[in-house]
Amino acid sequence: GKIITILSKNLNGINQNIEPEEAPDTSMKISYNNVVTNKVIIEEYKIYQGTLNRLYTDLENQGLFKKESILRYIKHLYLVEKQKHLTIDAKQKNADLILSNIKTALWEKVDNTDGASQLDGEAIEMCIDIVMVDAFMRCNILEEPKANDSK
Repeated sequence: GKIITILSKNLNGINQNIEPEEAPDTSMKISYNNVVTNKVIIEEYKIYQGTLNRLYTDLENQGLFKKESILRYIKHLYLVEKQKHLTIDAKQKNADLILSNIKTALWEKVDNTDGASQLDGEAIEMCIDIVMVDAFMRCNILEEPKANDSK
């Protein structure tokens, strides 16, 4: 929650001009995981990954948080959701629900953070989306396409 609020406060400095440092084939991952309703969000915010990475580094250098903390937490949320959908087929059928449940959990974390009520809800929502898309691209959320799978 604290990390999201810190990122939200620094969101004004975010632009999409920095190339992503890790640029997997997001369209292949979207297709493999059968993401439908969240596809637009992923396509819209994937261009922010390089800038988010730079912001993570700047904030880490200031000692405000560690990037790995938020990525580990999002991975944990995904593992909790993953246990509800054990087969790849079940994960693919429920990909948007999984993403929605992770987003809800992140919102709840923000809501329980001191000072969160003074923050702009739209900035927080955009920040959560950007952080989730980054985690999706890093394969902390949903599954990485397997080379021998065809979908």
